[in-house]
Amino acid sequence: MRTIKWLAAIIGRMANAKAVLIDAGYFVGRQGRWWSPKGTVRRAYNRWQKTGSTPDFFKFKAAMKKAIRADISYLAFRIRQAGFGQKTTRVVICYDGTEGCLARTKLFPPYKQNRRSLADDDEGKEEKEETEGKIPDIRQNFAELGFNPDSMKDGWEALYEVDKEADDLIAEELGRLADDTEVLVMSADSDLFQVWNLHSKTRLHNFLQEVHQKDVEARLGIPISKYADWKAIAGDPSDNIPGVPNLGASAAAALLRTSKGLEDIPDEYLTTVVIADPEQVTTKLSTYRAEQELSMAATVREHGDYWRRVEKQQSGALRGEQYKTMAQVVEDNGVLITNHRDSCMTYRHIIRLPFVVK
Repeated sequence: MRTIKWLAAIIGRMANAKAVLIDAGYFVGRQGRWWSPKGTVRRAYNRWQKTGSTPDFFKFKAAMKKAIRADISYLAFRIRQAGFGQKTTRVVICYDGTEGCLARTKLFPPYKQNRRSLADDDEGKEEKEETEGKIPDIRQNFAELGFNPDSMKDGWEALYEVDKEADDLIAEELGRLADDTEVLVMSADSDLFQVWNLHSKTRLHNFLQEVHQKDVEARLGIPISKYADWKAIAGDPSDNIPGVPNLGASAAAALLRTSKGLEDIPDEYLTTVVIADPEQVTTKLSTYRAEQELSMAATVREHGDYWRRVEKQQSGALRGEQYKTMAQVVEDNGVLITNHRDSCMTYRHIIRLPFVVK
């Protein structure tokens, strides 16, 4: 009996030696192409709207079905191309839950509000109130067209949890897979660069080509282990995460190259200063120069050109390290100082995979 169980376990491991995890956001992106002015689905829809005929309505539905079948075939082609086309390969489509954003929006309400607002714009008032803040359920579209969203292709599986996003499901599934399983994650979401932190045998494909960790690290200027810290500081408009204003991706990478992480970065580099009363600040700076008998050229050499820009009211904002050299002169009068460390810690918590609900 023990021998049989042992053999069954070995066979099971061999059968699941490869796995493909697909971000269903792929289908959302493809539907955007369908509805482009020259898309086949858009053209079929326009014909139906123009004629109002039943045959043209069925042609419109047929165009959508054909487009979905083509999208599935394309995925299967890319999977085979990557070397995961064996019958024993486990293929799983991971869907966004309709309430997948809610845990994160409790921490940071504007999270993905830009995307959710676009979806809400297409709904009526009553429907909008019911679905506000939720992610559209693409599985319903598939089911209405006669597809089984839990098995879009023979042998394929699906994962869905109402309160999780697709990248959460992918991250959690990676944690459940055996260490020796070869994994192909398919997603165009940059947050899933983090899969390389979660499973040592993971490869990443963006639906066009394989994405390599060394290339991403060279482009970002950081190790992937610091990705969540980097994005928290740099920000990401696609997720409505602001980061530290006026800092940017390159500066964020430079800070992380000289620190272990967000906690170790000095406060001044995570601080912004807005000139709220330019006249008052100009008076403070010019008076100081006069008292010290400093020319503007000498001041710029000592403090940097931002002193000149602020004094001449050509700049309305500074980074904390720039303000530091004039802080004793300005005495925090006429300025609004904001430290973004706590906000960045929240952003990092939202970004990091797997996400942990507080």
